Amino acid sequence: QSIIQMALSKLGWPDIYDKAEKLAKKYCRETLYFKWSNNHQYDVTDQSISSTEIHNDRITCCSFSHNGGMIVSCCDGGEIKVWDSLSSAVLISINCGHQDRVTHCCFSPSDKLIATSSWDHSVKIWNVGSGQLMVKYEKHTFGVNWCEFSSDGEKVVTCSADKLVKIWDAKSGKDLVICHGHAGGVLQCHFSKDDRKVISCSSDESLK
Repeated sequence: QSIIQMALSKLGWPDIYDKAEKLAKKYCRETLYFKWSNNHQYDVTDQSISSTEIHNDRITCCSFSHNGGMIVSCCDGGEIKVWDSLSSAVLISINCGHQDRVTHCCFSPSDKLIATSSWDHSVKIWNVGSGQLMVKYEKHTFGVNWCEFSSDGEKVVTCSADKLVKIWDAKSGKDLVICHGHAGGVLQCHFSKDDRKVISCSSDESLK
């Protein structure tokens, strides 16, 4: 007598499941046959190619590295994780990266650094390989909503509920440009492709 066990990661793939089930029935000649699912709450409508639960809090942002091999994610509790995009293995875990919600996270163009912004008024730059804090920027007076590296990785643009957009040196944290003009908190900011311009949007219903 033999026992055949089938294990599929996604029951929502009917073609694969049907072929595996036919093979099991072919080689199982006994009258007793078992079929079960370990996860009774599995959503067969989920069409994602991968799913992982590596945070214990609401996830606020996630970004691919430029080479596609890593993902950085962050959550309400201040935790930051860098993980492998194929295996979901956690490469770096920074448990108390910020003291409040982490609003945004992104890789530098070289994928050697990540930047994170938070409602704790700070922006931090971390080394991907070691998890070491490289730069701590604390020149916004309210929560920071967004951060982004320039295409050469030498500058960072950030925006905040303090109504300001700031461009600063990624190595020293020194302010290079401070942009005034919004009447409300600034929600997002982005460099142009050539890094010569910055666009920002605000709760004041304007783009600048």
